[in-house]
Amino acid sequence: MRFVVALFLFAGVFHAATADAALILVDWTGSVTTSPAVSSIAFGTTITGTFVYDDATPLLYPVGGPTAANPYAEYNTAHESSFSVQGLSGTMQNNKIVIFDRPISADQFDSRATVTNPMFYTGDLIDGFSVRQIFVRFSDQSGAAFDYNTGLPLPSMLDRADFDSVMLGSRLDLADSNGNAAGSLNFRVTDFTFTPLTAAVPEPSSFAIFGLGALGLAGGALRRRTTNRSPLQPPVPHQPRMGRPQPGSHGVDGYPLVHAASGIVVQRHQPTAMVDDR
Repeated sequence: MRFVVALFLFAGVFHAATADAALILVDWTGSVTTSPAVSSIAFGTTITGTFVYDDATPLLYPVGGPTAANPYAEYNTAHESSFSVQGLSGTMQNNKIVIFDRPISADQFDSRATVTNPMFYTGDLIDGFSVRQIFVRFSDQSGAAFDYNTGLPLPSMLDRADFDSVMLGSRLDLADSNGNAAGSLNFRVTDFTFTPLTAAVPEPSSFAIFGLGALGLAGGALRRRTTNRSPLQPPVPHQPRMGRPQPGSHGVDGYPLVHAASGIVVQRHQPTAMVDDR
């Protein structure tokens, strides 16, 4: 029994250590490269943005990847993604994280829309166009940022030094009033930071395992206490105290007033003196 309880407690510690979750804030800064559909925003204009995701989000397609032929991992984090450029800003709901480890081309970390649709966008119009996707890509041409052999887990931190100095491929995909594709505003990311917003805390399942272990300990202690308790015995009759007679507790001839064997109070009198009548 003690072994089982110890096993539950150990499992709780291990699970809490391996299943901690945190929200990760990603801040990024970029520079506009081309904007064929947008004439009001010039080349080189600074664009910034943020997104927040839960690093405990499970892998969306565990069967389709990653593999050596198609090394990618997709996580349906359902996070918000925001941007700000030249006084205009907006937020896109329902985004996901996709990680690539391509041996020939670049390693990539993407924040992109789960569904490219302006219905998930709230914010300013850009030259009369809505936004149907905020696509942000961090890339590394050397292929050293990720390794599909590790399973491409969703990271809680990325080192800026592991990526290219200039990361191409990011864009704001635009939509016309009917929701149809209307070109894009392209930019390159120049910097990013990852910041945990919440300290890692044990998931509810960790607390459940700890609770089972604690209940096992409490039950074992109660059982031992019940087992060691002796059955109720009838009260033991009072036995007179044996020992050396104390002053005031003896008869006139020095013998005790209480008989040691029977407990009967006795009184030993001094023998009557014989009188000679002769």
